[in-house]
Amino acid sequence: MKKGGNILLGFLFGVVAGVTVGMLYAPEKGSHTRNRLSYRLDRYRNILSNLIDQLVEEKEKMVSAAKVEEQKRKSEMKEKAEKLMTEIDDLSNKIKTRVN
Repeated sequence: MKKGGNILLGFLFGVVAGVTVGMLYAPEKGSHTRNRLSYRLDRYRNILSNLIDQLVEEKEKMVSAAKVEEQKRKSEMKEKAEKLMTEIDDLSNKIKTRVN
């Protein structure tokens, strides 16, 4: 996921840089170009902010699901360990009764 996030961030940076350079070389008045650039940067900032929010939300969901799975596995392992201990105790008692 970290690699995908870095790729996405690099892509977005490239898009913003490309738009910026393209607008600076556009044959328009400087004020108009700056206004368009400002508008697009705000728009990309909002898009990036939304993507970050989505990533944080997905991360929280994944962490929560992992914690639930961890608890489930711990319970299963505890049950198996208790069952094995019971079997060991039973075998130990059988051995003791046969020896005596």
